[in-house]
Amino acid sequence: MGRVKHPLLTFALLSGALAGLGGCTALAPLAAIPGVVVEGAVSLFRAEEEGLPASLPKTLAAVQQGLRRMELDVDILEPDRKKDGYRIAFGNERLDGLIKLKRQTPRLTTVAVRVRRGALREEAVEKAIMKMVRDLATSRHGRRRFDFRGYRYIHRKPELKSERIGWYRARARLELAKTRRAGWLRLRMPSMQWGYIKARMTTPVKRGKHHRHSPRKS
Repeated sequence: MGRVKHPLLTFALLSGALAGLGGCTALAPLAAIPGVVVEGAVSLFRAEEEGLPASLPKTLAAVQQGLRRMELDVDILEPDRKKDGYRIAFGNERLDGLIKLKRQTPRLTTVAVRVRRGALREEAVEKAIMKMVRDLATSRHGRRRFDFRGYRYIHRKPELKSERIGWYRARARLELAKTRRAGWLRLRMPSMQWGYIKARMTTPVKRGKHHRHSPRKS
C-alpha cells in the first residue's frame, strides 16, 4: 500500500522519529505528520526539555496557542495515558515536529520539543517554541483549555463505535493510507500505533518524495 501524506496532508506525523518524544506529523504509510516527522531519524535527536510550573491542561493550551502564533498548529493530538500526558504532532512544508507533555504534579508539567528540517535538527526552532509555551503557560493571559473546534476523532479501529484514541485537525495535511474499509483512512499516531479516521483524501500536496493530503469528512 503506497503512502499518502495528509496533515501535511497538512498533517504529517512526526511519529517514527519523534515517537519516543512524541514528534512529527507524519503518518505512514503514513509515516509523517505535517511539520512533524515520524521517521526513525527524528527519534535519534535529543529534545529541548523543560519543567513548567503550570497544570497539564494549561500547558496543552499554551502549546496550541503558541504554535498558532508562529503560524503552525497542532495537527495530531494523542493522549498518553500511561505517562499522564499528551503527544503532539505538528509541521509545515519545511518542518516536522513533535511535542511531548507529562504531568508531574497538578502544578508541574514537563515539556519536550523536537523539530527537524529533513535530516537536520532545528534547535533554534525548538528553543523558540519552548519559550513561547513557557511564557503562555505561566501567564495570566494564557488560555486554560485546549480549543477542540475544528478537530475530529481518531479511532482505534475503522468503526465509529471503536475507542477514540486521539484527534486530528480537519484542515491539516497528513500522510494517509487507504484501508479495505470504504470511507476510512489510516494514519500513524505520534506513538507509532495505527489510528483510523472516517474521511476521504483530497488532491495530494507533494512534500519531498511523498504526498500529503487534507482529509475530508466522508
